[in-house]
Amino acid sequence: MKKINIAIVEDEPILLGNLKILLNSEHNITVVGAFKNAEAAIANLEEISPDIMPDIMIVDLGLPRK
Repeated sequence: MKKINIAIVEDEPILLGNLKILLNSEHNITVVGAFKNAEAAIANLEEISPDIMPDIMIVDLGLPRK
């Protein structure tokens, strides 16, 4: 079974860390990125290898605006 690659965008460090732990504990899920804001996610995801691009992104809809 193919692993599901997930990236997380969350500004609350405790929630971000807990989501990473929870998701990485699943045998078929790999967290390929965890970011505190959308700008960091975009900048980093543009530079990663296509074979580890996220299949799913979990994004906090309440992120503060600049």
